Amino acid sequence: MIGQERALEIAHQALRAVGGDQGEVMVLTEDSALTRYRNSSIHQNLRHNDLLVSVRVIAKNGLGQAYTSSADPDALRAAARQALQIARRWPGTAGGIGFSPGGATTRVQTYFESTVAMGPDERAATVGRMAAVAAESGFGINGAFLVEQSEMAVVSSAGAEQYAPFTLAAIRIAAASGDGDTGFAEGISRDVSRLRPEALARRATEKCRLNRQRQSLPPGEYVTILEEIAVADLVRFLGTVGLNGRAVQEGRSFVTGRFGERVVDTRISLRDDPLDPRGLPLPFDPEGTPKQPLALIEAGVLRNVVHDSATAARAGVRSSGHAAPPDPEAMMEYPAPSNMFLEGGDSSLDEMIAATERGVLVTSLHYTNAPDPRRVVVTGMTRDGTFLIEDGCITRALYNQRVHQSVVEMLNDVLAIGREGELHRDWWGGAGVSMQHGTVGAAVHYVPALKVGHFRFIGESPVV
Repeated sequence: MIGQERALEIAHQALRAVGGDQGEVMVLTEDSALTRYRNSSIHQNLRHNDLLVSVRVIAKNGLGQAYTSSADPDALRAAARQALQIARRWPGTAGGIGFSPGGATTRVQTYFESTVAMGPDERAATVGRMAAVAAESGFGINGAFLVEQSEMAVVSSAGAEQYAPFTLAAIRIAAASGDGDTGFAEGISRDVSRLRPEALARRATEKCRLNRQRQSLPPGEYVTILEEIAVADLVRFLGTVGLNGRAVQEGRSFVTGRFGERVVDTRISLRDDPLDPRGLPLPFDPEGTPKQPLALIEAGVLRNVVHDSATAARAGVRSSGHAAPPDPEAMMEYPAPSNMFLEGGDSSLDEMIAATERGVLVTSLHYTNAPDPRRVVVTGMTRDGTFLIEDGCITRALYNQRVHQSVVEMLNDVLAIGREGELHRDWWGGAGVSMQHGTVGAAVHYVPALKVGHFRFIGESPVV
């Protein structure tokens, strides 16, 4: 952490180097600590500090962007020159966009001292308590405990000047027997005191206890109950491939041309809410645009998609504050919801199971992809607990299954919605410590469990 004064000083120094052209500078710092454990023993402690400065320039209606990981004045000037050269070399690439003027942001707590104070000794003690819970059932635990603090500053020639500090704490835990049985749980919050590690360990342990003597399931479509972590994994694709302005403009979204129409079941309401403290609050985006709650789907009807400055300019609307964090390694950046909330219903998980004559219970999914974005078809594998339900009871564990399912079709086939929601993170790319998976770039979604009438399993998965 370098603090507000220093972060803004770096940003303004880079902006001055742009000269008379339009410019925007984002400064992002990250300080991450990760404790990894396997077989109930810590095997790795990592500490990661990083600085990223992104400079964007508009000149001759061309857009140029360059990065540096140094706050040295010469490095900042070099990044500004490079961005300016790119903009002048490619006229017309700006597409009429302008940089954000910023504006007042809603006060929301994004930084917690409790998270910053969680040092390696405290993380080790937490891992020990989780291991003790699993040991009561004869299981070990594998996973990771991550704490981060970061800060983001954005300034622009249009008048934006924003700064905010952030914290993040996350636990992933897999309980494991010596016979390949597993159970999984995770928790994430800006405030580490909200994670309840022993409860996570008990949840993972109970799944591991049930996930034994697995049997086969014939391929087909089944009544399926998806626990919260699986729902979050599926629903995120609505945002990444469907509810973003770029996908709509390029005609590859399931909602293209359907504004104001019913696109899913009338019991489905989905909003992006970056200010709700149950998510990961974020007061402004990496372009400096203030964030506000945005209704995406109301009672099944499409209301909005998200925009950054580029897609908003093409659509003739204002940015909704959903610019992606700059990533020097990204092939393409696009706006996407990052704090989606799926409205709850009136059922508990136990009630869903009790009301199921025959079906499947899915704990979580793994290696999910969307090969058919127009229909939001998701492929992947179940993991860490897939079970057969018969006559209202879980009767046996199943081998992990390969899935091939349209999320849009699934949300038009809802039988029940969970009463309570849970927050889960998009861990695509792994739980590594990197800028693109940090406190600013993390996508999280608060969702309940769902019971659907038809969910497609196409065969057993090779994943244990």
